Amino acid sequence: MVGAAFRENALRPGGSGNRLYGSVPDPQGAFYAAEDADSEGVEGKFYLWTADEIEKVLGKADAAQLQKVFSATRKGNYIDEVAGKKTGSNILYLGKPLSYWAGQFKISNAAFEQQIEHDRAKLFAAREQRIRPHLDDKVITAWNGMMITALARGGQALDEPQYVAVANRAADFILQKLRNDDGRLLRRYRKGEAGINGFAEDYAYLARGLLDLYAASYDPERVEQAMELAEYLANLFQDIKTGTLYDTATDAEPLVLRPQSAYDGAMPAASSVALEVYTRLFLLTGRQQWQNHAFRLLKSLSPTVARYPAGYTQLLQSAALLIEPTREVVIAGEANNAGTKAMLEAVRENYAPETVALLRTSSNAEAVTAIAAFVKEMLPVQGKSAAYVCQNFACQKPLTDPAQLRNLLKNPPGGSK
Repeated sequence: MVGAAFRENALRPGGSGNRLYGSVPDPQGAFYAAEDADSEGVEGKFYLWTADEIEKVLGKADAAQLQKVFSATRKGNYIDEVAGKKTGSNILYLGKPLSYWAGQFKISNAAFEQQIEHDRAKLFAAREQRIRPHLDDKVITAWNGMMITALARGGQALDEPQYVAVANRAADFILQKLRNDDGRLLRRYRKGEAGINGFAEDYAYLARGLLDLYAASYDPERVEQAMELAEYLANLFQDIKTGTLYDTATDAEPLVLRPQSAYDGAMPAASSVALEVYTRLFLLTGRQQWQNHAFRLLKSLSPTVARYPAGYTQLLQSAALLIEPTREVVIAGEANNAGTKAMLEAVRENYAPETVALLRTSSNAEAVTAIAAFVKEMLPVQGKSAAYVCQNFACQKPLTDPAQLRNLLKNPPGGSK
């Protein structure tokens, strides 16, 4: 994995390298819609490097080292899609960890990373002199919801709090700048002006992003915000009788046919994400209304999905979360306590989408209890952080040993949901 220093200053808000591997953030925190792939009529030109260009910036000795580390060659590693031939240009990528290369060059990890960062900064400065690809600087609510999910989940999995911080900034921007006075979402923002009433996907993607932020930071306000958006989803977009989720709100301009998107293509359908949101809210809060919304939505889609399941992969994942056995884990203890941190690490270290976790501390007890009443009596045990493992909100005796929790969570939840 690339060292923390080698990230184009991507996670340094306001810095000259304020880019996240090609995604383009607005200086206020949200993410722009897109950036062209080509500049000056050449595909990828802004991002590609020839061996000569690297040598000109770094000198031969440093260039030779960097080219080994980032898989660049004189013939190039970039293949033109039309001609099917190498062009002499390179996409710089890290095939092996920096620690591996430090060993190859017989230098300490810290010193090697510092040297690579020095070379990277020089290349970055040189690249800034190039003509940039065209930037589409709209901010789209749904697309930012996807970015928030990616950053929050990545930050949690990789233990990168900066990723979570960037996701939080984007979420705050959307919630502050792309809402009406009544709290409803707007679709797009550009140069200080927001407009167009939000579609179902805007609510669904952003709500999921907020739930992912909760899983990464355990701020109960994120669950409250997700619930508010999910209420709009249920009240404005979901048919009361059939459970169908439409793309447009009930008060949108009437069309001959009210559009509905269910197919999971390059982007999952709003229905699929809404089903996940409803289900996760039920598991986090224990409130029956969310499970009811989820089952009604799934029932409305089931006949269509049954005819061609491969077209509804995200929906099937969401349905599995709703139908298959799941598990709720409540950690009771102070956030900065070593025992609490060990408990949270035990929950996070394995990919377990069927497990949701809540953190109850003395400072957030009122807010968490307001969200999930079932955690009210879940307290530390004899001064030790405790983990309450539940299924269908029926909980086992609390655990105070992180190793016991870790072993318990290695096994999938049993029984029927």
